[in-house]
Amino acid sequence: MSSSLLNLGKSHQKYFPFVRKASENPEIEINTVTIRDLVEQFLLEMNHSLSEMELEEKQSSDNKFSVKKFNFLYLNVQGAELPALKGCGNGILSNLDYVLTGISIEDHFQNGTRLDSLDEYLGIYGLVREATCLPPIGQGNALYKRVRPATAENK
Repeated sequence: MSSSLLNLGKSHQKYFPFVRKASENPEIEINTVTIRDLVEQFLLEMNHSLSEMELEEKQSSDNKFSVKKFNFLYLNVQGAELPALKGCGNGILSNLDYVLTGISIEDHFQNGTRLDSLDEYLGIYGLVREATCLPPIGQGNALYKRVRPATAENK
């Protein structure tokens, strides 16, 4: 079963003919949330779970749970990497030092994210591809590393 929300592309069918899309079952309801909303909810829960004294100590020592504490993102969302990154919001992407993500140079998923699109989009935020693992099936992983601050218009 493929967990992708996207339809399987020709390359996926070529390399993995035994895999079917899980969401082809009309009884499955799938709720999604942006990374920004997920992080905001996490931060709210973490900060509310602290006592007032703990929170004051963390704030005064710059240890408060905040988006600035996250500097690494691992992302493998079955062809939807670019929409997921766009759902991070500028605040998150501007603070990341590293992104490890699934990549594709073939059409494993219909309208799926391609490697060149990730290079271009993450480059806006000062993140450049540092390493690539791309097996012959045209689908793998890439590590992006911050080489410069995000451009002013994206902060």
